[in-house]
Amino acid sequence: MNTAVIVSGAVFSFVATLVILLAAAFVLSVLNLIFALRSIIYRKSYPSYAVKYDSSKVLTVAVFVPCKGIEEKVDVYLKAMLTQDYPSYRIYFITESESDAATPLIRSLIEKYPYAYGVISGRAVQNCQKNHNLLAAINEELKREDKAEVFVFADADVKPGKTWLRDLILPLSDLNVHATTAFRWLKPEKFTFWGTMHAMLSAYLGTLMSSSDGMWGGSMAIKRDVFLKYGVDKRWAKAVADDISLMEIIIKNKLKRIFVPICLAESSNVINDPKALFEWFLRQVQYLKIYCKPHWIAAIVFTGLNTLTALGLFVCFFPFIVSFCIWQTYAMLFYCLILIFFLMILSLSRFEGKEGQNYFVWFLMALPALLMGFSCLIASIFRKDMIWRGIRYGINKDGTVSFVKVERENG
Repeated sequence: MNTAVIVSGAVFSFVATLVILLAAAFVLSVLNLIFALRSIIYRKSYPSYAVKYDSSKVLTVAVFVPCKGIEEKVDVYLKAMLTQDYPSYRIYFITESESDAATPLIRSLIEKYPYAYGVISGRAVQNCQKNHNLLAAINEELKREDKAEVFVFADADVKPGKTWLRDLILPLSDLNVHATTAFRWLKPEKFTFWGTMHAMLSAYLGTLMSSSDGMWGGSMAIKRDVFLKYGVDKRWAKAVADDISLMEIIIKNKLKRIFVPICLAESSNVINDPKALFEWFLRQVQYLKIYCKPHWIAAIVFTGLNTLTALGLFVCFFPFIVSFCIWQTYAMLFYCLILIFFLMILSLSRFEGKEGQNYFVWFLMALPALLMGFSCLIASIFRKDMIWRGIRYGINKDGTVSFVKVERENG
């Protein structure tokens, strides 16, 4: 075959690939921009939107906080939950056993705050330990004559603002609203590669809250009657997740849930170990696969297109310069602008503009974070069980737990 024909064919294929990549980058940039702007507009406009709710209505609240071990600043975070600007609430702190490192701290708080209670749940055998802890405390709450009207669930590793509880349950004054949720923003005390990636991946999940029916177990509320009517307790009794299994119920029964962006809780507990970070995000993806499969499929497709386009642009960059841009400066400039714009939009869709977040750093981290997210999505296709805090859970097709195996104490 003529060498010139082979070369011309290769050049044509390369140019065609390049055109497809540039077109894909442009289309995906627009889609990512819409996604980012939708989230930004919602967060900015929520305070004016929230004025329609009845702030004079005081609902009685029970807050449930599962605890495990002593993480950095946990005493500060728990005290912040106990000093909320709200007149009628009580808090249950739950541990698996008396020997848990958090137990002495909880006891000291119970002595100081009369509306704080401690619950020892025992070890889970048919659901995740967090669900088991929550259900143990809920059972204690349901024994009371003065049962709370609203159940609030919070993680022990985030610091809520002074009005967090008031703001979180405010939409529940509307009879048509069944549940609310907020999210966290990670504020690393110093820059580390993996810690920053954790903050980016977490922020991306937070952005999704504005565009879905997502729930976050670290800060969510539901009316007690709704919780019982739709069998959330029964689902949790055999599930491996609290928030995503609740999200499944909300979607299935077409319940109304409100995302409350002004309740964003602060945390500095970033993951700096790459293996632990991979397992953390893989677990988030697995929850989607188990309980909200259409969302999981959509995540694979959209993230896959973003990843393959970004990688393709980088792979073709130097061949493009060598082959075409020695004399075509404007073409090279156009190519670079598309690549930079694509990464800027990817960064924007994960950026909240909070203190401790540097947009330039997130721009540089956009591709590594994208690769981490996509690798977890691919891994979730093949992962059958789940590891969480040193415990391995087997998962049935219906999302129930098939076995619980402790692999590492104090995980």
